[in-house]
Amino acid sequence: ILGFYQGDSLEEAGEVLLANANNFLGKKGPSIDYKPIKVDESFYLDIDKTVRSAISYKLAGSDRDIISFGIVESLATFISDITDNIHQDMNIDGVVLGGDLFRNRVLLEKTAVKLAKNYPLLFPKEASI
Repeated sequence: ILGFYQGDSLEEAGEVLLANANNFLGKKGPSIDYKPIKVDESFYLDIDKTVRSAISYKLAGSDRDIISFGIVESLATFISDITDNIHQDMNIDGVVLGGDLFRNRVLLEKTAVKLAKNYPLLFPKEASI
């Protein structure tokens, strides 16, 4: 959608986006909207809002690395905000960061910094972090 990848593989497109974010040398990216929506009794990410937000920066002439960084940085903020919301309902004692997505340096660093202000961070033994 943003023109950063020309193939058909969503996994490869995601890898390109994460690589672009890693290439960004600045400190702050654009704020990309991540909003949960409730459908029946479940919550989902409003992907339309997220895509529209990223496209607006593309149309404004921002380059791919800063947009990619903004997408990742804003996802870290979203994760932190959701964690705070969960903490209000369920008194959590710590946050476990695991999964392949956190192998990305930018996402791991941004998420860890935001979460570590309020929660102890835990990592699975298997994680290569």
